Amino acid sequence: MSEPVIINEIFVGGILVEVHSHRDSANSNLPVHALFLLHGRTQSTNSVVHVAKSILEINYGPGTHRKRDLVIIAYATGTVHDLTFLIDHIPAYIYPQVERSIVEWGVAGISLGGHSTWIALTREPRIQLAIPIIGCPDYTKLISQRAQFHGISLEAPHYPLHLKAYVEAYDPASFAFREKDVANPFLGKRILVLSGAEDKLVPWTASQEFVEGLEVGGGVKKVVLEENVGHDCTPAMIQEAALFVRDWLAE
Repeated sequence: MSEPVIINEIFVGGILVEVHSHRDSANSNLPVHALFLLHGRTQSTNSVVHVAKSILEINYGPGTHRKRDLVIIAYATGTVHDLTFLIDHIPAYIYPQVERSIVEWGVAGISLGGHSTWIALTREPRIQLAIPIIGCPDYTKLISQRAQFHGISLEAPHYPLHLKAYVEAYDPASFAFREKDVANPFLGKRILVLSGAEDKLVPWTASQEFVEGLEVGGGVKKVVLEENVGHDCTPAMIQEAALFVRDWLAE
């Protein structure tokens, strides 16, 4: 029997992406949800193959009730601008004859990919689901803790003024994330936050105030802080992500 997960490599405007799909979706006519999967710093798409495979196999296993099919798109994490470019153009590469329609978009990311996942929610309104894994939405708080740990002052030249101004303007924590109006880009989104309670590289304390205060209105916010886990994407986190996606596909 062939492998259940099919991987196709394609170039989209010079960006190499891997499109992961399940063989059971090949002859389906269901609408499609697309999930971007972003890896961590110094990693490659190879590091998230097992994550994509697990999410797909769980969502195409016995007893699942999907109203949507799923494709997972992994690419070398560049910028959120790349993600917007891919949303604009990748449907023409995956479905050149308009055989299927991608009706919703989501993003999941690990470590640096988790940071990018938070940023994507503030930059790209077409993203409806986000799963930041061991990532942080508050760069200033994260980098302040690191600077304090290393005995470095958080000022130029270590923290250039231009970078500081950019972070203050565009970091997720700079947005009105507690509000219940259009100023809050997180309203109505489905967000699953996965972190390790013992993470020393991206401590939960750097994210906690933001996540606990985050208002999603009619959306969904779920937080799983895994005990005795450091800066790792664990099997339990992948399971949580797969089940969160399952609910998305069932609606």
